[in-house]
Amino acid sequence: MDRKAEVWKYILLIVAVAGQIIGFLFLFINVVAAFIFYGFYILTFIMLLLLFIWDRKKEKDKEEFDDYTDY
Repeated sequence: MDRKAEVWKYILLIVAVAGQIIGFLFLFINVVAAFIFYGFYILTFIMLLLLFIWDRKKEKDKEEFDDYTDY
C-alpha cells in the first residue's frame, strides 16, 4: 500500500465524519446548508469506499502473485 493512498484514506475519513456532524448540526440552523453538507458527505463516503475497494483489489492481486501453495 503506498503512502498517497493511506493519506487520502485519512483525509476522506476526516472529511466524511466532519461533513456528517456539521450536516446534522446545520439541520437545526439552515436546512439548505445541511443538505449541501450531506451531499459532500455522500460524495466523500463514495470516494472512500472506492479507495478501499481499489486498495483491497491491489492487495488481492499481490496475494495471488505471491502464492506458494504448490511447493
